[in-house]
Amino acid sequence: MPNTPSVGQIDFDAVRCMSVALAEKLDAYVQRHWKHQREVALIYQDLVDRLISSGAGQSAPAIGGQLPAFSLPDSFGQIVSSDELLSRGALIISFNRGSWCPFCRLELLSFAEFYPEVKELGGELVSIVPEMAKTTKNLMETYELPFSVLSDIDNGYSLANGLMYSCGEDLQIALLERGINLAELHGNKGLFMPITATYVVSQSGVVIDAFVNPDFRVRMPTEQAISALKSN
Repeated sequence: MPNTPSVGQIDFDAVRCMSVALAEKLDAYVQRHWKHQREVALIYQDLVDRLISSGAGQSAPAIGGQLPAFSLPDSFGQIVSSDELLSRGALIISFNRGSWCPFCRLELLSFAEFYPEVKELGGELVSIVPEMAKTTKNLMETYELPFSVLSDIDNGYSLANGLMYSCGEDLQIALLERGINLAELHGNKGLFMPITATYVVSQSGVVIDAFVNPDFRVRMPTEQAISALKSN
């Protein structure tokens, strides 16, 4: 018998089909999450409150600064470097929690929709997650993402940008009970995640726009990233 979709997947599929902006889709999913998965929603809220109160993300690169260079494997095991990408044009970098995160998937689907415009503007786009290549490849194929998803195993690059945090045992257990094994996806103990963030970097490596928010339920509007590319 076919697997029965989870409540989360049903809610995600309902929201992703909405003909509205990313912010409205995220808000719609938040409302469904509180209604149908309140236990996890409460853990999320506690986590977000903890991150905000501790000043998480405040040391991350800001507009006018520079992101450290990276060399990370893509879904096919090829090393992708920021130097190579920037040699061809401006770059949008999206730090995401992983393939299992519905908020991340909604953002990536929004970027996929706007990707042709990114290319027309001479730019490129990559997503960075703390998962192994076999998982990122499945993510790309399932949602037909036209850009690379890079693996930041052990969150080394996130740490270099001041974006790494401990997700906490409560969240790990809650996700595991729902079939999401972070340790298996990460190839390690699965204790850490990146603060979700979106950067638009000029060809010279300068950050021209940035959105860093410990509340992973809120993301940079896709149109804002496109506007930053246009102004570059």
